[in-house]
Amino acid sequence: MNQHQTMPSLIEYLDQSGVLEIGDELAIKAAKKAYRKSYQRAYKRHQRSQRKEYQIQLSKEENKLIREQAQKHHSSPSAFIKKAALGYLQNEYLVPDNERIAQLEYLLSIAYSSINQIAEKTPQLPNDYERLSKIIEQLEREVTQALRYPPNLEMLIVKTVKNNPDFRKVLTHILNSTTSYDNQN
Repeated sequence: MNQHQTMPSLIEYLDQSGVLEIGDELAIKAAKKAYRKSYQRAYKRHQRSQRKEYQIQLSKEENKLIREQAQKHHSSPSAFIKKAALGYLQNEYLVPDNERIAQLEYLLSIAYSSINQIAEKTPQLPNDYERLSKIIEQLEREVTQALRYPPNLEMLIVKTVKNNPDFRKVLTHILNSTTSYDNQN
């Protein structure tokens, strides 16, 4: 439904009402005000027919939380609520700050480089370096994907093990190596 088809233009409205012929400034001003009110009413009616509007009430704490998160996501509270609700329903992560994600991706690449250096210095790792390199590259891609559209952790692990059975050994090694860490804390 086009607004211009249902509402005459301001000039047409003023001409139809006859105030232009009279030339009374107050009458023209009143007619313009009436036109604007009528136009707004028609516009809102059209919007309501095309879009559904919901009203919610928030406590002071909830309002504060929504405002803070909206600010973090560089959007208005209404836009944030809409993005968060739709993201939740579509299992999509609402990225708070793309710069932070880029920074995390950069840190992952630094970690990859560090592992590469360790592999070159450790005698037993050069033989497994190629395999380890592929595993790490795959993990980096999956972590990046998971940050933007995160699957649940179990699905991520199952998918990784399915795509690369050697990752099971890496997981076992990681879990075994955390035992000494657990004893320290």
